[in-house]
Amino acid sequence: QCDYCKQKKFRCSRELPKCSACKPWPGPCDYSRDAPAPRPNRCNLASVPPTIPSHQEVEGIHDRLDRVEKAIQTLTDTVTKALDGIGEVVSSHAGGKSKAQSLAIYNDDSAANLVVGELTDNPTGFLENASLGDTFFQAPSEELLIQVIFKPETVARKAWVVYVNYMLLAMLSDDKNPQAQNFRQNMKLALNDSSIFLEPNEAHLQALILLAIHGEDYSSPVSSWMLVGHACRQAQALELHTSTNVEYETRQRRLSLFWLLFAVDKSCSLAFGRPCFLPSDTYSHVPLPDLSYLMRFKPRSDIPETVERKRQKSMFGAHMFLARMELARLTGDSYALSNNELMAEARGLLRTKLVEWHTRTIKALQDILDNERSLSSPGQLHEMSLGISTIKFEYLHTLMAFTNGDPSSSNLRLEAAREAISLLPSMVSNWTLLFNSMIWHLLYFPFIPYFIIYWHLMKNHASLSAKTIQQDTDLLATTVSYYASMRGQMRLLAPLCARLENVANVFLRLVQHELNSRGTLEKAVIFPQGAMQSLSTQEPTGGRVDSLVIPINEMRRELGDGISADLEQYLEWLPTNMLQTHSVISQEIRNGVSDTEPVYESPPLDQGSRGTKRPFDVMFDWFAWDVYYADNK
Repeated sequence: QCDYCKQKKFRCSRELPKCSACKPWPGPCDYSRDAPAPRPNRCNLASVPPTIPSHQEVEGIHDRLDRVEKAIQTLTDTVTKALDGIGEVVSSHAGGKSKAQSLAIYNDDSAANLVVGELTDNPTGFLENASLGDTFFQAPSEELLIQVIFKPETVARKAWVVYVNYMLLAMLSDDKNPQAQNFRQNMKLALNDSSIFLEPNEAHLQALILLAIHGEDYSSPVSSWMLVGHACRQAQALELHTSTNVEYETRQRRLSLFWLLFAVDKSCSLAFGRPCFLPSDTYSHVPLPDLSYLMRFKPRSDIPETVERKRQKSMFGAHMFLARMELARLTGDSYALSNNELMAEARGLLRTKLVEWHTRTIKALQDILDNERSLSSPGQLHEMSLGISTIKFEYLHTLMAFTNGDPSSSNLRLEAAREAISLLPSMVSNWTLLFNSMIWHLLYFPFIPYFIIYWHLMKNHASLSAKTIQQDTDLLATTVSYYASMRGQMRLLAPLCARLENVANVFLRLVQHELNSRGTLEKAVIFPQGAMQSLSTQEPTGGRVDSLVIPINEMRRELGDGISADLEQYLEWLPTNMLQTHSVISQEIRNGVSDTEPVYESPPLDQGSRGTKRPFDVMFDWFAWDVYYADNK
């Protein structure tokens, strides 16, 4: 057998010039001999009379050579046609370009050979991408990787087919490339195996959480939340947090994966207002991973590293991960106290802890960034700055949710919303980076502070100064610009970014018209259902958007009688039931003048029948939003 198979203890096929195990990889396939081959006996050779091949044998040889030549020519034509349709492939983190070809591996056996044959131009591309997740995920072995690529139908755990194909999909720079469709098709076919969702296994778990937090294919709120739920249930069944009888690296990796699930679970609970899959009280005793192990959690350098830079280990990723875990614990505590009006003292204490955590964490991360600035590449510095902005935004989002419904914290919530919107320009990014939030957080969470500012302007604009009004409307315009920038970062979700940009644009025009009118209810603009489609062709210009003037009489004719007294129609710009509360209108007489001004007030929490009370009330109904904007083509 060859030297490689002998070293790896594989069964060698002993083919020339390369055996089956060495074919996918570059490098020689040497057959070393322990002892020199015996020399032929010249005497015996001399005694053997020479034989002359018969005419039939010669013709048989010629026929075989002709068939071999035709087969080679056919194969050459096939490969040439395939290579003509292949574009450049970029590793999403290293930026190195390599050629890659892919056909649906489930549909044609020869397609797998084409995939590997092209990937051998950059054999470390997949492993480099997979190594970025080594802190949390177990990478497939070389033998399993070859099996997934060549014979995916024989892989026992189809989750590995999902994992490998999704990582290969992440390496492509152009999502419209046919290769991307083939990798995506392979992944979807593998997901048809129900055991991935039903049978607890670490390979299944890591495939589910990878789909939930990485990329754009399953980044909608509903899909992500569903995948996270399945992953959390499997983690509970596997007792992922009690890995005591395994080696150090495996134990630390399983702990890191558990805490990653824990943090994502808390963010989903905060957004959806649903119970946690991994309650904080149940897992309060679980230790955090060691800081020395988490130091491998860092982005790849975008420039060649010097010897000194390789010796210097970055502490930023480890401290950021631990800070997020601490925030996840506080989020779990805030969930338990969110609807408990009898524990006002505990709520105040928790709010103090949140503020202290934010001050301590931002200072620590900023100090690490300053210390590592000289030894970090521009790309790493950008990611660390992005990480600080992300931590700030997550803290502000938690604070806004926790203080919701508390009249004494209305000013604090408004200031948190203003600061959160001001962070948006520094958070423009996509899923290829490590230190930002999940994609659906980046796309949907900005509307929480956006509508806090929006309702503040609509309700209190009469008592606000012109400077404050201008600052708040500029913040709303910043959100419009943010979605315009995010549209350029996305692939599959670029149309969704355009729709969300249009929503922000419409509400900005709406509030500007209301502020400009400053008058009676007759002048309040009510947009008809479907007007958003007419506005979708209008692109926002710069940071501010001019106010929209719409004839009120025309609006009345389209909406019918009595509509001028119903300002709840402002919410018709949103999908049905996206907001859990509705504004009510009250009219007040000012200074004896009969002109009225719409005043927007939220009803008390106990008004009317609201069904099951959600812990974080007045939150978005992400299901309605997601179904409308993600599925409405």
